[in-house]
Amino acid sequence: MRIHDSSFNMAKSIEKSAGSASPTVSFGKFTSENSTHDLPNIQTRVSAILESQFKNAGFEVVAGDDAQFTVEGEFELMPFDATDKNSFRDMKLNLSVKKDGAEIFNDTVITDEAGDIAVALGRSVYFGDTPKYEKGSRRSKSQLLSRLQTSLEQPGIFVDGPKGIVKSTEDSPYSLQIFVNGQPLAASASETDGRGKVKLSEGDEFYVMIENRSEYDAAVDLTFDGVNSFFFAEDKDKTDKPMQYWIVRAGNRCKVSGWYLNNSAVEKFKVTGFEHSAAFKSKVGNTDLSGLISASFAIAWDPSEAKPAPVEVTRGDGDIWIGSGGRTEVDLKPVKRSIGPVRDSIVIEYRTK
Repeated sequence: MRIHDSSFNMAKSIEKSAGSASPTVSFGKFTSENSTHDLPNIQTRVSAILESQFKNAGFEVVAGDDAQFTVEGEFELMPFDATDKNSFRDMKLNLSVKKDGAEIFNDTVITDEAGDIAVALGRSVYFGDTPKYEKGSRRSKSQLLSRLQTSLEQPGIFVDGPKGIVKSTEDSPYSLQIFVNGQPLAASASETDGRGKVKLSEGDEFYVMIENRSEYDAAVDLTFDGVNSFFFAEDKDKTDKPMQYWIVRAGNRCKVSGWYLNNSAVEKFKVTGFEHSAAFKSKVGNTDLSGLISASFAIAWDPSEAKPAPVEVTRGDGDIWIGSGGRTEVDLKPVKRSIGPVRDSIVIEYRTK
């Protein structure tokens, strides 16, 4: 199961029994029993995913002991076998929800989607030219996970510097560009952590250009400092679930001008100080995701058609963050799509000196 779906469903179940209009929740530690991987960022990434979904389910995220509910747990990257602990087949999350110190709910989420794990690890990885995913096929899944494992050991990124195009690999059909004053920011590559790098400055208003040159529509999960670009949405879908993805048609580009509010307006992306940032307003705060613009790409299709084959808000060390630059009109149209496995993940660091 997808991590986002499972955590949202769990949050909605607890929210219904909370007995208040806006229940509060805080997030404790997420520890790991797995010591074979040096993955410090995963703890804050897992926490950020859960915080976002609980907020979207109607909770107010607060710090410390003031919350009605506390969420904590353990995560583990499960190896294929005992003889090869540096490889892994899936990620397991054991989640515990407590009220007044007593556990009232627990659940185990296991995902073997390599793309979901790549997002949690914050890696730029392209899975597109691996064998097509077939339900229940351990062979194809193991090859996808093997590619992710390679990216951990040998991080890589492709950048067309002057044009500012950032891709996980040169042959990936997916890319990101950051535009300021209508011009693309020059980008560079960091081979040590598999990220693109651009330089944004306080006061900059910018937009993101997403390109999908693949033969399928793409569902793009776009985040800034760990905050999803739909976090401040005024609209929800017909099932009361929050919007989460930008749908980019096959062979097309999509200009994302700001934080989605509704189909007629967004709040422009603007580089601000921390107190005016989305990370502060959302209570996500300072995490290992700060300073990063991240996008994951999944295949998307019309559900009526056949599936295509294939915590406490801390100040932090950063001087600049992504905030809002004022409301602006747009013309958007919601569409219903089924979402497949993640095919690509791209990360850009914007505090380049």
